[in-house]
Amino acid sequence: MLARETELACGIFDSAILRKNQTQTPPRTVTQYELEIFHTDTGKSYIGKQEQSVRRGMLLFAKPGMVRQSVLPVRCGYIRLSPEAAEREGLVPLLASMPPYVYIDNDEKADEMIALFSKLAVHMIDAPSDEVGNVRINAILLDILYRLHRICSRIPEPQLSRPVNDMLHSAREYINEHFTERCSLRDIADAVSVSPNYLHTIFHRTFGETPYGYVTKKRIEKAKKLIMAGHHSMLDIAIETGFCSQSHFNKIFKAQTGITPRQFRDGFSDEY
Repeated sequence: MLARETELACGIFDSAILRKNQTQTPPRTVTQYELEIFHTDTGKSYIGKQEQSVRRGMLLFAKPGMVRQSVLPVRCGYIRLSPEAAEREGLVPLLASMPPYVYIDNDEKADEMIALFSKLAVHMIDAPSDEVGNVRINAILLDILYRLHRICSRIPEPQLSRPVNDMLHSAREYINEHFTERCSLRDIADAVSVSPNYLHTIFHRTFGETPYGYVTKKRIEKAKKLIMAGHHSMLDIAIETGFCSQSHFNKIFKAQTGITPRQFRDGFSDEY
């Protein structure tokens, strides 16, 4: 049975509240097992040299000894489990088998997992400090771990009817042609006849970026060209490059470049 606070901690981290005016966190060495599920499509995460663009439904698993850093803003539910407790409860093999990053490609399932993390956080505060309360907390945690194990175990081994390189080439070609449209991970995976999780894993392993990151890069590249052309409003550019709104365009543009679209336009204008 896990002891609250000393062995198990959980809650919601919102950098807009807890890390105001900060653009990134300093690198730190992980001392516990850290599980997170992200609520928004903003920020980046680094585990060692592995970089991941954050989006809603992304799961993070960090183990003791790993080095982490985040580019803000991010909002996520988190669980922290001490190595001693994980070993005592026989959870080390399960936790050690989890990959650093996994995307839940189904919005409904992502919402369910976010709700479970929140449920655990609420019970940590409200459940009575007795045997019954502790059993409820441990039951929710084990339910989360069981679901996470099922999600991770569904990542298939390569079983393609054509070479992996051809599949990846087709995926990038699909993105090049459709990045100004919806172009979700599932859309791309369906276009090349593989599962979303498999595409995400192989794409990142091969190119060092996720399909979502590549889509975003293409959108920002086109947005820069349209801004430099000087004939479009920011709203028109946002729509033409596939963003759902001007505010979302502004946020992603700044996250990728460090400046707003207007600052980019003004800086470009100053050069001429």
